[in-house]
Amino acid sequence: MKLWIARHHKPIGLIFGIPVLLVVLLFSLWYSYLWILAGLVLLYLSAVFVRYCWAVELREGIRILQDLCDPEPLAKIIEKQLIEVKPSAYATVLLIDQALTVRARGQKAENLKSLRELNIDARPASRAVKWVYYNNLANAFMDAGELQPVSYLLEKADQLFAGVSAKIKEKGMYSQTREHTWAEYYYQIQEYEKAVMRLDSIDEVENNKRLTVNNCYLRARILLAQNKTQEAIPHLQYVIENGNKLFVVTEAQELLSVINEK
Repeated sequence: MKLWIARHHKPIGLIFGIPVLLVVLLFSLWYSYLWILAGLVLLYLSAVFVRYCWAVELREGIRILQDLCDPEPLAKIIEKQLIEVKPSAYATVLLIDQALTVRARGQKAENLKSLRELNIDARPASRAVKWVYYNNLANAFMDAGELQPVSYLLEKADQLFAGVSAKIKEKGMYSQTREHTWAEYYYQIQEYEKAVMRLDSIDEVENNKRLTVNNCYLRARILLAQNKTQEAIPHLQYVIENGNKLFVVTEAQELLSVINEK
């Protein structure tokens, strides 16, 4: 029901707003100052309602990405909202999430370009949002094979992470995501034992199949780097069977194809 309201917030706003406006107009015949007061109240309520609807829609897109490994609905929601939203902290969140959908579809160069152009420190953003940004930027550089700035970005992200409340960390599964990024970094610099330790420290992830798929894909690459091919195969198969529309499915298929050709 919430999602339906969010998707149809404009006509619903008109349906409920017009009767309220008519009542105000009647009262304003006797009290002219009510025009100004009513206008301000209606503007405020309208803004709150629209922001609520945006947030509901965005959460649904994120849920589909996490649970069903499908970035397309979230990408469409963000594209639509960016047309309506003004520069704000919420717009910053949208741009970060938009880059996430780009990465999930395998457009790695575009993801890095988008995040570098975002310049988070010049935008309104909470500490948690800035942590997400720097964590994602570190991943974008690793995707591009540019490792030099990654350690600095991860250290900056960790400084921000320390100030994020435990409730927000748990809700956003930030701790698991952070461990995965560090594991990816250790894999990239060929410190495989440290990478495995980071992956092993990640608690079982519920309601986030995308993170589970990404963890399996990283573990498979670590095992392949350690010449443990047979151990890597089940992880690659899990990615292929559960990754749905994530680009890692294509990457896992290519790795498995190479293994089968040997």
